[in-house]
Amino acid sequence: MVVEDHIFVYTKASCLFCSSIIRWLNKENITFVEKNINDEEVYKEFSKFNVEGVPLLTIIKEGSLKKKILGFNQKELEKYFKKIEGV
Repeated sequence: MVVEDHIFVYTKASCLFCSSIIRWLNKENITFVEKNINDEEVYKEFSKFNVEGVPLLTIIKEGSLKKKILGFNQKELEKYFKKIEGV
């Protein structure tokens, strides 16, 4: 799947839902960048989204936040990415 948006997944070590979202994105061949919030700079970036918990998937288009999905919500992920594909 080719997506022009930039997809980032904020995660942390020992997070089962983080592992689940990473597996799902890989299975669906969706390109993303994983960012671990245990890194201080990444945590500062993450904290600007005003959410609690990970995983947090953000979709950035042309430098602006287009969508954020908190947690591993497979139905919401499927709905969003199927819409992009035009299915």
